[in-house]
Amino acid sequence: MRRFISCALLFVLAAPPALAMEAPGFYAGVTASVGQRSAAQGQLGLARAELEGPGALVPPDTIVNDNVPPLVFDLLSEGLTNFPGALSGMSIALFGEGQLHFSPGTGGGLLFGYRMGNGLRLEADLSTMSFAAVGATPSSASLLFIEGGLDGSNDWTWSLVDELPGLGGSDTLDFEDITLGARLDTRATFFLLNAFHDFDVGMPFTPYAGLGAGFAHLSTDYVAPDCSCAESYVVNASAIVPAAQLGTGLRMPLADRVTLDLGYRFKLAGSARLTAMEIHDDVPLIGDGAFSALGVSQSGIITVHTVQAGLTFALP
Repeated sequence: MRRFISCALLFVLAAPPALAMEAPGFYAGVTASVGQRSAAQGQLGLARAELEGPGALVPPDTIVNDNVPPLVFDLLSEGLTNFPGALSGMSIALFGEGQLHFSPGTGGGLLFGYRMGNGLRLEADLSTMSFAAVGATPSSASLLFIEGGLDGSNDWTWSLVDELPGLGGSDTLDFEDITLGARLDTRATFFLLNAFHDFDVGMPFTPYAGLGAGFAHLSTDYVAPDCSCAESYVVNASAIVPAAQLGTGLRMPLADRVTLDLGYRFKLAGSARLTAMEIHDDVPLIGDGAFSALGVSQSGIITVHTVQAGLTFALP
């Protein structure tokens, strides 16, 4: 213990001076991070549809939703686009709601800033982090009976005919078990303009705190397992939403113009409904045919607790 204390004191005494009163100038840097995002409000749908035709000369002008849950409606409408001659159809769908849980994610970033010379720094940073869905806690689930067809105006309507509720539970399920081996990867890319203040505490390290605002690009990637179906394809989703962060950390000089930055960031991204799906066309023909669809939707405000380490380089 004495040896450890002696080495620590020697490190403190021999370290370069604090950074709070650095001269004005530009700097750039790189970061590596690990973080945990919040759970998402999730929906899962599995639909099987049988279509009759051919008969229609052109695809529907519009597809109308008559009381079908939005996720299931999206699945059926996407599948319908592959059968432009269909006149009518019916579907049985399993629909569930609950929470999606994600594993810790890793990422990195780039930053560029300007030191004001009075402890204030203005900084722009671009960072990205990926998370994989690992579990789902269902709050409700229903079996849906749906009919669809064209009307005289060449509009197709999917209508909820009957619903068998009460199939839900409260146990957290493995995500790949309930999606038949599929994975759901989500990525959040933040571009933020920040203001940080360095505090001169008379130590070889400089604590800082600050905040920032900007936007985030959110994306959802559905990674399907191998399938021997006649036709199969995936539809992913993305959105741009407002974002902000709070940050704090410690900065310590390592060499001339090189600084180590150890920090914590609390990131916040606005809500967007993102739906990713996989469509299987069993009989990819005009008119008569059938398809199956599996999709996952997530929404809600995203929060991310992030620990990061980086190096910044003072520019000449």
